Amino acid sequence: MATFDFALGMDHSTLDHGVAQLFNDKKARETFFKGEKSGKTDQGLTYDVSFDIGAAPQFSLAPDDVLKALWPQSIDIHGKHPSGPLPAQNLFILTLPEFSGDLTVGTAPKLHGSTANVRVFSTLSVVDGVATLAPQSIWIDEAHFNGWDKFILNGVVLPAVLTKAQALLAGLKIPKLSFSRDGVQVDLMPPDGAIVSGLLILASSLPATGKIDLAGAVWPTKALFVLASGGAITSIAQSAVDAKLVGHEFPEQGNITGGEWDAEAKVNTATVVSDAQDRTKLTATIGFGLSGELKPLGIGGPCAVTGATSGM
Repeated sequence: MATFDFALGMDHSTLDHGVAQLFNDKKARETFFKGEKSGKTDQGLTYDVSFDIGAAPQFSLAPDDVLKALWPQSIDIHGKHPSGPLPAQNLFILTLPEFSGDLTVGTAPKLHGSTANVRVFSTLSVVDGVATLAPQSIWIDEAHFNGWDKFILNGVVLPAVLTKAQALLAGLKIPKLSFSRDGVQVDLMPPDGAIVSGLLILASSLPATGKIDLAGAVWPTKALFVLASGGAITSIAQSAVDAKLVGHEFPEQGNITGGEWDAEAKVNTATVVSDAQDRTKLTATIGFGLSGELKPLGIGGPCAVTGATSGM
């Protein structure tokens, strides 16, 4: 049975929207979607390359077997085919719908290449409480880059594109699971993350719950959602009551015939309980103390009439 108190979930459309916002920003467009490299070939010839990701990338959070089969032919950050198997958990694929590049070697004429649907194999992990999206390797249809030196394409260009993809994914700020507002603080365990059923999930629990287990959970079919357990809602309400009421003093004063009075109420305890059938309903039991004094007119100090009650 799944166990968690808070969960944040999103499908590919939410992530696609975030990438599209970056793509449509002029400064981000230059930073994350274009690149240039210069160097020398194995033969000592100088080269200059440039590349352009021509359309906003898209996420596949449930890649099919056809896409997964491209893994062995992909290129990692070192310009080599991956040495290990396809990641079995938390895998997603970032697709670059349009990609082009230009290459000049020595004094030879410039070469141009373009292709569609470049695939970036990527994984989700949680580092220091933050969901981290990281590229692992990249696949491109090299047949569309005829004449390009394989050393330059695989050893220079694709690793450079992976570096751009890493910066791009880091630029997608997935909110941390936390609750702190207007003096109300709810402590949470370090979160767990997963990609399941075409969704990116980040979940956490209250320390009192003691564990996080996403197995068997049934998730909403929404582009973006946040779930909270009854215990979490109660904890937030309890923290809010403690912050706003417990320990606070509420004085009143007034006049009566022949004198004036001062009274003070102080909230000592408050316990919040949620309704098991309706989580929007909460009941609070308040424990408070009262003290008061009566000042007859013409007398500077309080008279002997002073009373106090507690635990009401």
